Amino acid sequence: MRYGPTVPRFRSCLAIALGVVLTPAFAAGQTGGSAAATAPAAAPTRLEERVASIADAPTFRAARWGVYAVDLESGATVVSIDAGRRFLPASNQKLYSTALALAKLGPSYRWRTSVYAASRPDDSGRLAGDLVLYGRGDPSISDTFGVGIAARKVDELADRIAASGVKRVSGNLVADESYFSGKRFGFGWEWNDLQWGYGAEVSALSIGDNVVSLRVVPAAKPGDPCTVTLGAANAYVRATNRTKTSAKQGLNDLGVYRAEGSNAIDVFGHMPADAVPFEEFVAVHDPAGYFGALLRDSLLKRNVVIEGRTVVADARARDIAPFPVDKAVELAWVESEPLSSVVRATNKDSQNLFAELLLRTVGRVAGPSTETTSEAAGIKVLLEYLAASGIDVAPLLFNDGSGLSRQNLVTPEATVKLLAYARKQPYGDVLFSSLPEAGVDGTLERRFRDTAGVSRIRAKTGSLGDVSALAGFGLTRSGRTIVFAVMVNNMPGERKAVRTAIDAIVLALLDD
Repeated sequence: MRYGPTVPRFRSCLAIALGVVLTPAFAAGQTGGSAAATAPAAAPTRLEERVASIADAPTFRAARWGVYAVDLESGATVVSIDAGRRFLPASNQKLYSTALALAKLGPSYRWRTSVYAASRPDDSGRLAGDLVLYGRGDPSISDTFGVGIAARKVDELADRIAASGVKRVSGNLVADESYFSGKRFGFGWEWNDLQWGYGAEVSALSIGDNVVSLRVVPAAKPGDPCTVTLGAANAYVRATNRTKTSAKQGLNDLGVYRAEGSNAIDVFGHMPADAVPFEEFVAVHDPAGYFGALLRDSLLKRNVVIEGRTVVADARARDIAPFPVDKAVELAWVESEPLSSVVRATNKDSQNLFAELLLRTVGRVAGPSTETTSEAAGIKVLLEYLAASGIDVAPLLFNDGSGLSRQNLVTPEATVKLLAYARKQPYGDVLFSSLPEAGVDGTLERRFRDTAGVSRIRAKTGSLGDVSALAGFGLTRSGRTIVFAVMVNNMPGERKAVRTAIDAIVLALLDD
C-alpha cells in the first residue's frame, strides 16, 4: 500500500518516557515491562508522521513499506505502519534462524566431523572396507574463522587418520553427507543465484564456504588472453580461459558460467587493458565430493593410499545402504568453533550458507523425525519456537534459513517481537552482539557514518532484488532501547536512495 499525504489510517502509539534509562541498558537488555503493545492512538503521532513522510517520497511511490518499533523495556509501541502485513524479509530471515539456533542448541554447541571405518587397521596398516568421512553440518571449516583454517582442518583429519595406523584402505573414501536429508538448495532460490558464492549448495560436509575464488586480470597487451586464477586447492574444480584483452576503455563483456551440476567454470569475453581485476566467489557443485577430494590429497601426502574411488553418500543412498555410525570405529575427528562464533559470522557478514546449516542442524537435533527433510524439520521447530514466544505465526511463511528464497514472508511486527523476546533470554547478549554495529562493522560498516547512529544501532540488513530491510536495536538520545523493523518491497531501482530512506527512518526513531 502506498502512503498518501494524509496519515490517519496509520496505527501508532508513541511511548512517553517517564524516566531516563541508563545507556548501558542498550547493551545489557531489559528484563522488566510487559511484552504487550499499548493500544494504538486514534491519531498519528508527530514521529509517525515524520516516518510516513520519508516513506511517501515520490521516488518510492511504487514501493510498499512496513515499519514497526517498540520500547524494549515497556513493550509500548513507538511506530506502527502496516506492521502486520507480509513482506519478503531477504536476509532479515537470518534473525529467525540464528535466534532459533541459540535457543535450541545453545551458544556453546559444537559440531563434530568424523572419520569412521568398520574396524581398525591390521598390523600392516591395511584397513578393510571403506574410509567414511562423516559430516554433521559444521559451518566453521572455513577461512572465515582464520586464514588457512579450512586446509588445516583437512590436514588435522589426515594426521589423525595416519596416527591411527592406517596406511592403505582397500575400499573407497566415502564423503558421507547423509546427516541432512533433502535438497542442497532452498525452495524458492532462483537459478541465476546458484553459480555464485551467496547461492552455495548446502551440505552436511561443507568446506571453505563451499566456494572457490575466481580472479580475472587483463593482460598488458590487447589481444592477449586475460589471466584467470582459480583459488581451488584441488582439480575437482577447474576453469576454462576463453578471454581476450581489449584496448584501454575498450570492449568489456566478460562472462562467467558454471552449469548446474558441473564444476567446469567457463570464463569468456573481453576485458579492457586498463580494467580493474574481476574478483568473485563461485559456488562449488557437490561440496561433499570436494571435501573428500581434498582429504584424499592430504592423505596421499602422508603416504596413506586409498585403493578405491572417492564417492559421495547422501541420505537417499544411506536409505538403501545404511551406515551404522553408532557401531563404527571413529578413527579421527575435528570439532567446530562454538555456535556463538558461527552466529556472529552469520549475522555480521550475512552468510547464507551458515544460516542454512543452522536451520538444518536444528531440524536434525531438535526436530521431528516425521518430516521429510532436515530443512522442513527445522522450519517446524522455528514455528513452534515463535508461537511459544507469543508471536502469531499464521501470517508467516518460511522456506529457507538465509532469506535467499523468494518464498519467505514475515511481518515487521513478528520480527520486532522475535528480537524483543530473544533479547531477554539467556542467549540474548550473544544474538545482540552478533548484529552489525552501525558505522563500525559487518554489513553496516559503511552505513550511518557521520550520523548520531554510529555505535547506537545494532541491526541486521536485508537485500534481495527489489527488497530492502533493516531490523534490530537502537539507543535513543534519552537512553531508551528501541526494537525496530523497517521493510521495503517492490522498491524502485534506486537501491541507495531506499537505504538512505531506511536509515533516515531509523534515526528518526532514535531522535528522542
